[in-house]
Amino acid sequence: MKLTIPFLFCLALVPGIRISEGAKILFFFSGGTYSHKVSIWPFVAAMADRGHDVTFFSSFNKRPFEHP
Repeated sequence: MKLTIPFLFCLALVPGIRISEGAKILFFFSGGTYSHKVSIWPFVAAMADRGHDVTFFSSFNKRPFEHP
């Protein structure tokens, strides 16, 4: 009897558990420096590789411009 109630409780939770779930994630960098974008970029790329729908807004170009 002691194990029946916890077992039934766990059994009731099983349908609510999802194995994998993707999310829609927005990264918005409107300020800061280019190094802020560079430091977070591997994290953003890893999340996209794992199936998340990632949108990245930044005030910087893909590559920093080269000074003459």
